[in-house]
Amino acid sequence: ASLELIGVLPTLLLCAILAFQVGLAGWGMASTVQAARAAARAASLGHGHAGATQAAQDALPGALVAEAVTGSCYAEACAYSVTVRVPSAFGQFDLGTITRTVEMPKIT
Repeated sequence: ASLELIGVLPTLLLCAILAFQVGLAGWGMASTVQAARAAARAASLGHGHAGATQAAQDALPGALVAEAVTGSCYAEACAYSVTVRVPSAFGQFDLGTITRTVEMPKIT
């Protein structure tokens, strides 16, 4: 029984690491949406681009940093996009970026 466990252990460990990485990516996606909402909300309340950028960064957990916050307001709404790097279970792997866009009506 111990020989079978030793044979299966690397596969189980790899599956656990992959599951953890999928969870990190999901957490990154959810956090990015929240940051985009915060940015669009700040802009719709009239805080300008600097206020929207600060709101996006404040909404992100400490481990995530906004690489880009872009957006603008038009007649009746503000749309903002936030881009963050996908968190990695092992820092040396670059898994790309996550970008989420939210549009929020202007509050007058």
